[in-house]
Amino acid sequence: MAVESKKMLHAKLMRSEVSSFGGYHRISFGAMGTQNEITFEAVNTARAMAFREAVFDWLADFESKYSVTIDDSIISEINRQSGQSAVAVDAMTDELLALCQWYHWKTRGLFDATSGPLIKIWDFHRKHDVLPSKRDIEHARELVGWANVDRSAGQVKLKQSGMILDFGGIGKEYAVDCLARMADESGIANILINLGRDIRGTGHPPEGGGWRIGLERPDGTDRCWAGVCLDNLSICCSGHYARCFYLNGVRYSHIINPLTGYPSSVDCDAVWVLSPSCVEAGILSTTAALLEWKEALRLISSEMGASGCYWNKGGRYETRKFNAFIIRRERQADRFASAIDDAACVGVAC
Repeated sequence: MAVESKKMLHAKLMRSEVSSFGGYHRISFGAMGTQNEITFEAVNTARAMAFREAVFDWLADFESKYSVTIDDSIISEINRQSGQSAVAVDAMTDELLALCQWYHWKTRGLFDATSGPLIKIWDFHRKHDVLPSKRDIEHARELVGWANVDRSAGQVKLKQSGMILDFGGIGKEYAVDCLARMADESGIANILINLGRDIRGTGHPPEGGGWRIGLERPDGTDRCWAGVCLDNLSICCSGHYARCFYLNGVRYSHIINPLTGYPSSVDCDAVWVLSPSCVEAGILSTTAALLEWKEALRLISSEMGASGCYWNKGGRYETRKFNAFIIRRERQADRFASAIDDAACVGVAC
């Protein structure tokens, strides 16, 4: 039963590291297949430990419900019943499904939570000596399509047998937003949530000011090209330089276009998006990485609270609002032009 999976996940989380300094507390832990860290201020140790317990209880419940690798999760049951029966869902699952539907429409199909069959055949967790066959890709594409998700009050059904619903493109981001709300309801005003580099900051760190986050150069050098300041703001980065493989001199990114069935082929190394919503920042950054820079900036700028930066081998391109959050740039990169209109978007050579 899912309750047993939750208990095991919770027990594992409770063995995680905790450190304290000057009224701030940092918890570092593994969950949802990645490393995570939350730093927050609490009035005393008892309040900090109570919040830690609440966070871990919520995360254990979340992962036990939505991990496709847990056999008794609700997401696994939905996938098992594809082409057969509707599955009853709770309010949180219904909210996640509603968000998937909205962003599928918003991105014109570039975000599709039914892309599981394509993710499965490309499988970026293994070594690739050959590509999936064109026949296999076409077969997987036939099983992808949000139009075949039948939602009604309190239940969902995947219409085609073999469909795979996967919240991998929205789950961690949704969790970040939920934990931020939990902190607010608990009276915690200063917090930085980092779930596998999906980040949201509210308030300030011990030294004051906003939470300062470095933006990594997408060249494998582990250096930052700029920094941003977060207060009631999220940042997500998507790109092709870190998770990819090369075959016969061609780079294949882990970001797959559900409309073609193939990894992104555009000249894009990384996209950073800032937004009050981590869900919005994550989905916009991932879908923008499937587009050429002009289209990508147009998509990001279409959301009122969002701003972003697109990096490719030709340079860096920014929406006009992105510059307002920059607190530091590389010395040699002081010639930046920012705009939401195509003509004024000027790239700066790296």
